[in-house]
Amino acid sequence: TQWYAFHQTPAGGEPEADMKTALLDIFQGWTDPVVGRIQATPVEDIERRDIYDRRPTSSWTDGTVCLLGDSCHAMQPNMGQGGGQTFEDAFVLGKALRETIKSGRVDHESLSGALVSYSRQRVLRASSIMGLSSLASLSLGTTYRRFLGDDPYWFYEKIPGAVEFWAKVQKLGILHPGCIFGQLSLMATSGVILEYIATGGLPPPEDRAPYCQVPGFGDIPESISDEHFKMKGLPGFAK
Repeated sequence: TQWYAFHQTPAGGEPEADMKTALLDIFQGWTDPVVGRIQATPVEDIERRDIYDRRPTSSWTDGTVCLLGDSCHAMQPNMGQGGGQTFEDAFVLGKALRETIKSGRVDHESLSGALVSYSRQRVLRASSIMGLSSLASLSLGTTYRRFLGDDPYWFYEKIPGAVEFWAKVQKLGILHPGCIFGQLSLMATSGVILEYIATGGLPPPEDRAPYCQVPGFGDIPESISDEHFKMKGLPGFAK
């Protein structure tokens, strides 16, 4: 099983001597499946990788030259769409060029037009998924607090008594309102977001190559029961 976890820390630093112990300390008190995965992972298999973000760009083409993939929409891994969006680029670009060739007119002007058409079809969707990936990182890696008093903000040190006060509050184990609101927001929006990510760029059935379908894939018996997906607790407070 491959997994990754967020932890806000200055970029370029040296990894902890024992990343496993450090992670178990960071995720102490989390639900058993999270802690269990960390415990089951050999320490030598845990790596630190700094993640950098970039703004979307709307300029993908210049004459008969165009960009695709990470060169124009490098994104964080939170939605698992880095490679997927590149495949969509390739499909749309190939279709635009194929239509140009079928028209019987292949010159600088027609090829430039094909690339502009490709860019117009892809920029908004790729940029929106970049944004969703960045938002997930911002929510989980920067603003997330499980309990009131967790990970004190930098300005607490400038307020007399604030650090000591929130340290006492943290020991009470009171769920942070943002944590509750975040869970409720995910419950309300994740279905729509994931449907857009997974199906928003699919080509129509007539354009799908038969050899892209995996025979018997839908018949593979599932080893995960519905019980694993049942909510354990009240909405907003569930584990």
